[in-house]
Amino acid sequence: SSGINAEYGQHYFKQINLRSGIMFGKYTKAVYGAAAVAGVGGLVLIARAGAAEPAPLPFPKINSVHSLVAKHVTKDKWDKLSHVKTKTSGFTLSQAIACAAQFDNQHVGIYAGDLDSYTDFAAVFDPIIQEYHGIKADARHTS
Repeated sequence: SSGINAEYGQHYFKQINLRSGIMFGKYTKAVYGAAAVAGVGGLVLIARAGAAEPAPLPFPKINSVHSLVAKHVTKDKWDKLSHVKTKTSGFTLSQAIACAAQFDNQHVGIYAGDLDSYTDFAAVFDPIIQEYHGIKADARHTS
């Protein structure tokens, strides 16, 4: 474990006592993305550059088992996108698939909460849109 927990663009780093090898539960704030090693009185702050991925949310039960959501929202995609919130409105994948999770009669089962939903959750939206409309990934619309 890296001891890093990403939250609101900052990291919290566990302090480690180098003399005894004991890891303390106390956390210290550090600037997002910074790498640091600093010690005082046997305590050292160890940080690594880059954001840590939070643990994925539990995989949802999709009640519309024959929906496009059930087919295209895989555990792998869920694990990568479950914590993503759109910049525009803070919309989540959980909110987007709520109707497929709640009801058992949805054919598609997904709704975009804002324009960012299509890009932030493209790994889910793109294959659903392509399958629903019978188009290929490289299809282009002309008018």
